[in-house]
Amino acid sequence: MKENYQIEKGAEGLILNISLRNGDIEIKGEEGRLDIEVDIPELRKNSISEIYDLKFEGNELLISEKKSGRGFKFMDFSGGSDVFVKVPKELKSKGKIVLYSGDMTFENLKFEGSANTYSGDILLKDIDANKIVINSYNGDVTAERFNGALNIGQYNGDISIKRGKISGLKAKNYNGDVEINADFTLEEDSLISSMSGDVEIDFESYDGDKVLSLSSLGGDIDLSGDYPEDKVVIKKKMDFGGKELFKGFKPMIKNIFSTFNANKDNIEVEVEEKKDKKTDDNIERVLKMVADGKITAEQAEKLINALG
Repeated sequence: MKENYQIEKGAEGLILNISLRNGDIEIKGEEGRLDIEVDIPELRKNSISEIYDLKFEGNELLISEKKSGRGFKFMDFSGGSDVFVKVPKELKSKGKIVLYSGDMTFENLKFEGSANTYSGDILLKDIDANKIVINSYNGDVTAERFNGALNIGQYNGDISIKRGKISGLKAKNYNGDVEINADFTLEEDSLISSMSGDVEIDFESYDGDKVLSLSSLGGDIDLSGDYPEDKVVIKKKMDFGGKELFKGFKPMIKNIFSTFNANKDNIEVEVEEKKDKKTDDNIERVLKMVADGKITAEQAEKLINALG
């Protein structure tokens, strides 16, 4: 099933608002394209309205999966259809993409916004962006030839940035490695925090006076390439245990759960610093129960909220 939508003349940009239960999403920019194409190959045109809300108004594309039809349940990842979206490469796009289970691909775009997935990989390829915010519970995040700023909150999976120019980076990774080979042209102080993974950075270049802070509790930090030692600060031995660990990671994890349960992105959750280490130990147990499949993400959010 393919649908094509004409873009208003003189449009300065597009808004993409996509929220799906499962299946892969690919958003790709094409040179010379004047319209938007939405392709869901597995569906016939007369069946799409039973499963999706799909419309294009005021240069905003909305694709959302209905809660009826196939019987929407948060932890039910059966079925699902892949969605392919093609947009004009030259036109700036912004928006939010939410996917419960499946991979996301952004390619050849000028994009700003957020990408949230509970279970699946995220690939950013040939992207120019002011800033992209990523929340991922389980899956790898890869950026190839990415120019712009990234804000990544990730519980389980690796982060890989290959080539491109990084103007800002805030990456918090609970369980996974971080590998970067790129130019750093930082416009803001940046940080990479890894709980139990290695951090490896090969600097192609480093311009500006902004500081990059690095920390890893359970892994190594390996730096190479061209960088100023006074601007790249290693805080490997900082206290990541107890309250200090969850001061940084607990809000990230709560944001991920809230994103999918409420079907909203980038939700800010204020978390008070706790002096009782028992609270943090209990949160670790809750996260392990999710990973083992004993409770759902919604149940985990309620438990963490009760603890916090």
